Amino acid sequence: LQKIYKKNGDPKRIYPRSNPIVDENSKYLPFYFDALPGIMNDLRQAIDLALTQEAAQKGNSLYENDMIAMVKNYLGFCFNYHVCQAYKAFKAGELNKFDRECAGSLAALEGIRNILSTRRDYYLQVQIDEVESYPGSNPYSAKMIRRGAVNDLYSPNDVYELVSCFYIPRFELWRDTAREKLRKGDSYLSHSDLRDGLDAQFNKFVDNPFDPTLLLKYSAGTLQAVRHGYANARKVDTSR
Repeated sequence: LQKIYKKNGDPKRIYPRSNPIVDENSKYLPFYFDALPGIMNDLRQAIDLALTQEAAQKGNSLYENDMIAMVKNYLGFCFNYHVCQAYKAFKAGELNKFDRECAGSLAALEGIRNILSTRRDYYLQVQIDEVESYPGSNPYSAKMIRRGAVNDLYSPNDVYELVSCFYIPRFELWRDTAREKLRKGDSYLSHSDLRDGLDAQFNKFVDNPFDPTLLLKYSAGTLQAVRHGYANARKVDTSR
């Protein structure tokens, strides 16, 4: 649990990489990547132990909160790990491995999205609706809240709409751009290759209502989403 919570009791939050890996920032990867397997192993042990207590903790909302925090953090690490591996495959010209690692990255993001979709306290739209319900509310409130969630990509919020409408499209842009360059035999990926697309995605998220076609929801309950996301990530987790 020390891997999940700060000393003051607040849960730590591990954010999926919001700034795509490009050649300009890749020099920092070894320092980050080398630490991931050990951290992920500690999380797996904590989650496996916690899952043995599900029947005994039935109806305990605090247990549910702990499971969300643990698995969401694990999935965030899985995403980061697979993205690092995908970038290494891109630089090595290994298209099949690149595709496998990108699939693992997307599965981790979708797992986070599914978990968040089961709890309205992780919905940004709930906050927007509440603010806009007051007579004479600021007409720019929704835009301000959406921009605040992105937070200039520094410690962004882990909310359902942000993962669905911002993180996932952002990753898919990186994946598709890198894959097309790799298919052509080009192993150099610069921020300039992504800039226009990233800017367009940012403006779309901040300036417009959430795209309903991206707001996919998990059909079962929170703990089912937790188990499902964890099991799917474990299947492709090669950090062990």
